[in-house]
Amino acid sequence: PSDLEADDEDNQEFDSLNQSDSTVSSLVHLVEAPTRPRPGTPTGDNPDELLERAQEENRRLLSLLEDRDHKIATLEARVAQLQRELAQEKERLREENTALIRAMAALATAK
Repeated sequence: PSDLEADDEDNQEFDSLNQSDSTVSSLVHLVEAPTRPRPGTPTGDNPDELLERAQEENRRLLSLLEDRDHKIATLEARVAQLQRELAQEKERLREENTALIRAMAALATAK
């Protein structure tokens, strides 16, 4: 290749490096930029309106807490029921195993 072609190849490599650097720098700017700034505290609003909004939000949050507490209570009751059922099944299997062991022992001594 001629010197001009070699220089052209070098410039192409440099261009691709510049492109990747610009891609990386644009990604860095995206990462560094805050995604969603926190809304500021409203200062110019009517205090009565602010109070009403806060009370509505409190009612909404209390409703969510009540729903969550109800779901937790329902799940706790279900877990307790399943534990009782498992305990009963365990006892039944223990009795069945005892009966099977006795039957096997009786068969072994009968031979």
